[in-house]
Amino acid sequence: MTVLRRLSSTVFGASMAVMIAASAPAFAAETLSMWVRDSAATAAPNLVDLWNASHEDKIKLVVVPAGEMVGKITAAVPAGAAADLISLDLIYLPDLMRAGLVTDLTDALKDDPNQAKMAQAYKDLATYKGRLYGTGFIPDVSVLVWNKDLFKQAGLDPEKPPATLAEIHADAKKIRGLGGDTYGFYFSGACAGCNIFVLSPYMVASGAKLLPADGNDGALEGAGVKEVLQTYRDMWTEGLVPASAQTDNGSNFVALFEAGKIGIEGAG
Repeated sequence: MTVLRRLSSTVFGASMAVMIAASAPAFAAETLSMWVRDSAATAAPNLVDLWNASHEDKIKLVVVPAGEMVGKITAAVPAGAAADLISLDLIYLPDLMRAGLVTDLTDALKDDPNQAKMAQAYKDLATYKGRLYGTGFIPDVSVLVWNKDLFKQAGLDPEKPPATLAEIHADAKKIRGLGGDTYGFYFSGACAGCNIFVLSPYMVASGAKLLPADGNDGALEGAGVKEVLQTYRDMWTEGLVPASAQTDNGSNFVALFEAGKIGIEGAG
């Protein structure tokens, strides 16, 4: 991206890139600030290094805990203290566009060949009243992961992951049966973003309708919503999920799974 003017803030999402309220044009080389969520802290330095190696304008990277990003933005923009570039969960972008906090990038990006490679969903979510306010930053996808070693130890087929809610529940019981600090299932209970990221695919796959097509259309309909929430509740009350999950704000989203202590988990 070519920085055309000094911004009071620019936003990147889940990843999306957006620019927030601009001030006077800048002609001299300068240092631009960039905030990224901690979930993007691995990829972002590579992007910044590539930019800094070939541009007079330099970017200084600041990592912000994901749960603090929205509050930091809303407090900083009115004070004129927001970063020039910001990476945030793309689901917050519509609100920022409606509030007039983001810079119109339509003209700046219209001839950028990279835009042709961008997922259409990113373009759609970053468009407001026919104008483009952001671009993709880090692609992600919801997946179900399972620990093959624990499956084998629990007498399950390590090459056959659970394909239904009932199978997730049943397999989690068997893995928890291994005892100790090994658990069948995990979720970050205090991380709203983590939960919608993994809960909604379960619900849609189970027949739920989550989003309305228009103001007259119902949402959160179908058996899938209740089935998924009931399965989560059952696995929690049966002790198949470690107690620490209740207060996990996302900092341990996949940490216990990577440590080999969790049998099944929704992740990305």
